[in-house]
Amino acid sequence: MAEAIVPQERLLYASYSPPHIYEDGTDGQPIVTALFREPTNGGGKGYSIREYSLAKGSMFYRFPKSGGHWSRAVIREEWYRETETRLPDWVFEAADSAC
Repeated sequence: MAEAIVPQERLLYASYSPPHIYEDGTDGQPIVTALFREPTNGGGKGYSIREYSLAKGSMFYRFPKSGGHWSRAVIREEWYRETETRLPDWVFEAADSAC
């Protein structure tokens, strides 16, 4: 039986956000936002951001929709948009040294 080739994914960084009340008054839920290194759709080195609901136990957001994105600047922007925190420089440095 032939084995399927699975793209290499590696968790680089994660951040926990406790539940809070949103501006529209709805209750929030605890969330983990995680940065992964994974191949782009073209096979190059890329990154993805995923958000997981701890209350539901599932992923509810992914950027990009599939594969990884090659631009660290875009990933940093998206991370800040989602978490309102800056992604540390050492995250990418550690990813490069582990290659």
